[in-house]
Amino acid sequence: IFIGRFLGVDAISAFGLVSPLNFLILMIPSVFGVGLQTVYGMTVGKGDLKRANNYFSITVTVLAVLTVALIAAIFAFLEPIAAVLGATGDAARLNPMVCTYVAGLLPGLLFNFMNTLISSMLFLKGNRSRAVLGAATISVVDVIGDALNVFVFSGGLMGMALATSASWVVGFFVMGSYFVGKRSDVHLSLRGLNLRDISEVLRYGSTKLFEHTSLLLRSLIINRLVVAFGTPVDLAVCAI
Repeated sequence: IFIGRFLGVDAISAFGLVSPLNFLILMIPSVFGVGLQTVYGMTVGKGDLKRANNYFSITVTVLAVLTVALIAAIFAFLEPIAAVLGATGDAARLNPMVCTYVAGLLPGLLFNFMNTLISSMLFLKGNRSRAVLGAATISVVDVIGDALNVFVFSGGLMGMALATSASWVVGFFVMGSYFVGKRSDVHLSLRGLNLRDISEVLRYGSTKLFEHTSLLLRSLIINRLVVAFGTPVDLAVCAI
């Protein structure tokens, strides 16, 4: 709403072009989150809490390393990625705006990925209220950040993306605080980790891989078709 109303047609068009990347951002932690939720629940059901925590620890560790590598790769290839997303040809003028928006999302990406993982564990532990509170906090902080960006800082698309990043960070501390201290039996430890355990997590989470890949490809194809045959207004409409 803020982007379309206050930043103009090109800004909302650039925002729309990023949608396939947003599906990728959803897909990766969802695969890990669903897989972890499944294997953790099965292992706890067998009475092996230590092994369950090993699954939790290896999943967090691998996802963190993967996320840092992804952030570095996206940052290094911002312009080519923007072109693949559709900011090329007649829409080449949108390339800098797409790059700017994506760059603003990167500082909070690790926290966003961890939020998905933590949310899965909260539901598994029966603490739905904390997960809902975290999601609500992310939405509220994002809206407040967008408003401040428009009316106070005039930060454009970068400001909008940074507001989203900030909301992910705040949401992480709201949800993650549940696992701090003795009240939680979920503990992160780097001792005794076995990389082979991650294959079990990914096997059970693979359903999300196919689901989000189809959404990613559909979004990418639609964007490219609109860029090729439509107008800037058409692209902006698709983004809403």
